[in-house]
Amino acid sequence: MMTGIFIASSGVPGTVTVGSTIPGGDARPNLVGDPNLSESERSPDQWFNTDAFVANKDSNGNLLPGNAGRNILRGPSYTNFDLGLGKFFNISERVRLQFRTEFFNISNTPHFALPQRSMSDPAFGRITHTRNPVNFGSSATSYASRMIQFALKLEF
Repeated sequence: MMTGIFIASSGVPGTVTVGSTIPGGDARPNLVGDPNLSESERSPDQWFNTDAFVANKDSNGNLLPGNAGRNILRGPSYTNFDLGLGKFFNISERVRLQFRTEFFNISNTPHFALPQRSMSDPAFGRITHTRNPVNFGSSATSYASRMIQFALKLEF
Protein backbone atom coordinates (compact mmCIF):
# COMPACT_ATOMS: atom_id res chain seq x y z
CA MET A 1 0.00 0.00 0.00
CA MET A 2 1.26 3.49 -0.83
CA THR A 3 -0.28 6.89 -0.08
CA GLY A 4 0.85 10.43 -0.71
CA ILE A 5 -0.14 14.05 -0.32
CA PHE A 6 1.39 16.83 -2.40
CA ILE A 7 0.66 20.49 -1.63
CA ALA A 8 1.82 23.54 -3.56
CA SER A 9 0.67 27.09 -2.92
CA SER A 10 1.74 30.63 -3.58
CA GLY A 11 2.98 32.74 -0.71
CA VAL A 12 0.77 33.97 2.11
CA PRO A 13 -0.25 37.64 1.78
CA GLY A 14 1.05 40.19 4.27
CA THR A 15 0.45 43.83 5.23
CA VAL A 16 3.16 46.35 6.11
CA THR A 17 2.53 48.47 9.22
CA VAL A 18 4.40 51.42 10.70
CA GLY A 19 4.62 49.77 14.10
CA SER A 20 2.50 52.36 15.90
CA THR A 21 -1.23 52.42 16.29
CA ILE A 22 -3.74 55.09 15.40
CA PRO A 23 -7.46 55.04 16.20
CA GLY A 24 -8.78 52.04 14.32
CA GLY A 25 -5.69 49.83 14.49
CA ASP A 26 -2.15 49.54 13.18
CA ALA A 27 -1.04 52.42 10.99
CA ARG A 28 -0.10 51.53 7.43
CA PRO A 29 2.60 53.57 5.70
CA ASN A 30 2.55 55.44 2.41
CA LEU A 31 3.65 53.46 -0.62
CA VAL A 32 6.28 55.48 -2.52
CA GLY A 33 7.69 52.81 -4.85
CA ASP A 34 7.39 49.20 -5.97
CA PRO A 35 7.66 46.95 -2.90
CA ASN A 36 8.27 43.81 -4.96
CA LEU A 37 11.76 42.59 -5.74
CA SER A 38 12.52 40.31 -8.66
CA GLU A 39 13.02 36.67 -7.78
CA SER A 40 16.78 36.98 -8.35
CA GLU A 41 17.00 39.91 -5.90
CA ARG A 42 14.97 38.25 -3.13
CA SER A 43 16.69 36.55 -0.21
CA PRO A 44 15.79 35.85 3.42
CA ASP A 45 17.82 38.97 4.30
CA GLN A 46 15.67 41.19 2.07
CA TRP A 47 12.40 39.72 0.84
CA PHE A 48 10.84 42.99 -0.35
CA ASN A 49 11.90 46.57 -1.08
CA THR A 50 11.76 48.26 2.33
CA ASP A 51 12.52 51.67 0.75
CA ALA A 52 9.08 51.59 -0.91
CA PHE A 53 7.42 52.47 2.42
CA VAL A 54 7.49 55.68 4.51
CA ALA A 55 5.45 56.63 7.56
CA ASN A 56 2.69 59.14 6.76
CA LYS A 57 2.95 62.09 9.17
CA ASP A 58 1.43 65.55 9.23
CA SER A 59 3.45 68.77 9.64
CA ASN A 60 3.38 68.34 13.45
CA GLY A 61 4.82 64.81 13.24
CA ASN A 62 1.53 63.09 14.08
CA LEU A 63 1.01 59.71 12.47
CA LEU A 64 -1.74 59.52 9.84
CA PRO A 65 -3.20 56.56 7.91
CA GLY A 66 -1.10 55.79 4.85
CA ASN A 67 -2.08 54.72 1.35
CA ALA A 68 -0.39 51.29 1.34
CA GLY A 69 -3.02 48.61 0.83
CA ARG A 70 -3.64 45.52 2.88
CA ASN A 71 -1.94 42.26 1.85
CA ILE A 72 0.14 43.81 -0.95
CA LEU A 73 3.14 41.56 -0.20
CA ARG A 74 3.49 37.81 -0.73
CA GLY A 75 5.62 35.57 1.44
CA PRO A 76 7.59 32.56 0.20
CA SER A 77 5.73 29.86 -1.69
CA TYR A 78 5.01 26.52 -0.06
CA THR A 79 5.51 23.00 -1.41
CA ASN A 80 5.37 19.78 0.55
CA PHE A 81 5.19 16.05 -0.12
CA ASP A 82 4.16 13.44 2.45
CA LEU A 83 4.47 9.72 1.70
CA GLY A 84 3.11 6.62 3.42
CA LEU A 85 4.10 3.01 2.78
CA GLY A 86 2.44 -0.01 4.34
CA LYS A 87 2.33 -3.79 4.12
CA PHE A 88 -0.06 -6.37 5.55
CA PHE A 89 1.22 -9.72 6.84
CA ASN A 90 -1.30 -12.54 7.31
CA ILE A 91 -0.55 -14.35 10.56
CA SER A 92 -3.57 -16.65 10.44
CA GLU A 93 -6.94 -16.79 8.71
CA ARG A 94 -8.45 -14.17 11.05
CA VAL A 95 -5.36 -12.28 12.25
CA ARG A 96 -3.11 -9.95 10.28
CA LEU A 97 -0.39 -7.45 11.11
CA GLN A 98 0.06 -4.12 9.36
CA PHE A 99 3.46 -2.40 9.24
CA ARG A 100 3.31 1.24 8.17
CA THR A 101 5.96 3.93 7.61
CA GLU A 102 5.02 7.57 7.07
CA PHE A 103 7.32 10.34 5.88
CA PHE A 104 6.28 13.96 6.43
CA ASN A 105 8.10 16.63 4.38
CA ILE A 106 10.08 13.89 2.68
CA SER A 107 12.32 16.37 0.81
CA ASN A 108 13.10 18.22 4.09
CA THR A 109 12.24 21.54 2.44
CA PRO A 110 12.28 24.49 4.84
CA HIS A 111 8.96 26.33 4.92
CA PHE A 112 9.65 29.98 5.62
CA ALA A 113 7.22 32.33 7.36
CA LEU A 114 6.30 35.82 6.21
CA PRO A 115 9.03 38.45 6.48
CA GLN A 116 8.91 41.02 9.27
CA ARG A 117 6.38 43.62 8.15
CA SER A 118 6.57 46.20 10.94
CA MET A 119 8.69 49.22 10.01
CA SER A 120 9.66 49.67 13.68
CA ASP A 121 11.24 46.18 13.81
CA PRO A 122 15.02 46.11 13.17
CA ALA A 123 14.44 43.00 11.02
CA PHE A 124 11.96 44.84 8.74
CA GLY A 125 11.85 43.05 5.37
CA ARG A 126 13.78 39.98 6.58
CA ILE A 127 12.59 36.41 7.02
CA THR A 128 13.61 35.41 10.52
CA HIS A 129 11.97 32.02 11.07
CA THR A 130 10.18 29.09 9.53
CA ARG A 131 6.49 28.28 9.81
CA ASN A 132 5.52 26.29 12.94
CA PRO A 133 9.05 25.02 13.70
CA VAL A 134 7.91 23.06 16.78
CA ASN A 135 4.75 21.11 16.13
CA PHE A 136 5.43 17.44 16.77
CA GLY A 137 2.13 15.67 17.27
CA SER A 138 -0.01 18.44 15.80
CA SER A 139 -2.15 18.17 12.70
CA ALA A 140 0.19 20.58 10.88
CA THR A 141 3.13 18.19 10.56
CA SER A 142 3.69 19.35 6.99
CA TYR A 143 5.29 22.55 8.38
CA ALA A 144 7.94 20.71 10.35
CA SER A 145 11.31 19.42 9.28
CA ARG A 146 11.33 15.90 7.90
CA MET A 147 9.64 13.47 10.25
CA ILE A 148 9.45 9.69 9.92
CA GLN A 149 7.17 7.47 11.95
CA PHE A 150 6.66 3.74 12.08
CA ALA A 151 3.54 1.89 13.20
CA LEU A 152 2.39 -1.67 13.82
CA LYS A 153 -1.28 -2.60 13.94
CA LEU A 154 -2.63 -6.03 14.84
CA GLU A 155 -6.06 -6.77 13.40
CA PHE A 156 -8.10 -9.68 14.70
